[in-house]
Amino acid sequence: MESSWRIVFGRLRGAARRWGTRDPQCGSVTYVPRYGSDPRVNLHFHSLVLDGVYSTVETEGASLLLELGAASAAGTVAQGPRAGARIPPVDPFGSLA
Repeated sequence: MESSWRIVFGRLRGAARRWGTRDPQCGSVTYVPRYGSDPRVNLHFHSLVLDGVYSTVETEGASLLLELGAASAAGTVAQGPRAGARIPPVDPFGSLA
């Protein structure tokens, strides 16, 4: 599995460098459960992989990214005429009622 991620990450980093990103990094997390829905052993993998790259190098767009991330975490509108306004919660079953 490691070699397949190495190929994918290599292509992502190469594309990011061509677009001017300095020191692009990729990321993934893999969880290995040893069970399934029954008591038998069922070794398999669950992976979460970033769809793109990130860079720790400071850029002019870093402040915008921090602003957007902070607004997202606070549940508020980030920009525009409603900046700072709370985003109303979504009722996941509203369309079924």
